[in-house]
Amino acid sequence: MQDKMLVTCSPGAAIMPKDDASFEELLEKADARLYKAKQRGKNQYCIDDED
Repeated sequence: MQDKMLVTCSPGAAIMPKDDASFEELLEKADARLYKAKQRGKNQYCIDDED
């Protein structure tokens, strides 16, 4: 019997220079969008605060 593994992804992204200038600000926005995508369920994404 062969074992199977299913992997899903819910990414969040920030875009420079639109979102902010510093690495820390970009990381903070991407992290917040990651959690927004996860709240929507599996296999979702969030690139903008209005997504």
